[in-house]
Amino acid sequence: VELLNGPNGWEIPVRRSKIPGYDLRAWLRMPHAFHFSAGRGQTDFVLIPVHQKADYGREDYSGFRAAEARELTEALPRTIQKLRDQDFIVMGRLGQKHSEPSTRIFEQAGLSDANGEDQEAFLTVDREARRVVPTLALIRAFVTSNQPELGDTGFEVFDIDQLSEIGMNEEYYYSRVSDYLPCVLTVRVMADDD
Repeated sequence: VELLNGPNGWEIPVRRSKIPGYDLRAWLRMPHAFHFSAGRGQTDFVLIPVHQKADYGREDYSGFRAAEARELTEALPRTIQKLRDQDFIVMGRLGQKHSEPSTRIFEQAGLSDANGEDQEAFLTVDREARRVVPTLALIRAFVTSNQPELGDTGFEVFDIDQLSEIGMNEEYYYSRVSDYLPCVLTVRVMADDD
């Protein structure tokens, strides 16, 4: 694919409100929109990589993530107008599970959770088994549900045993690369409809 709008993308105009009940403002990591095309007249889409606030210890930040989701979805019409595209993928660290309140907010905005089955992508060390194992479904991809290019989107988390296919064992990957397994989102390449 070709990046259409530059290496820094477009900073989405979210409000960054002070969230009631939390001592933080929303969007510590500002969301940016990157516009891609599969070729002239072919599928194009807007990718918004996101890293929302994680839960720490016993503190539940699901309400905080819901407030962030609300701010992001409120900014989507302006983003659509700016980039002139209806095909959106909001992907990244987006909540603990599908049942989280932020999921409903994204769905009310016309996006569907491609990881609705809660495939686990976050890695932790199982000390008893002395092995790195996936434990939480923290990676999600919300896609525009009424667009044909994204309608049958497939979402897959690498199985930890598949790391050998990319030349790594689980310990090396976990200690040197990431504590998240690679995730793949499939998008249809077809004649563009917007």
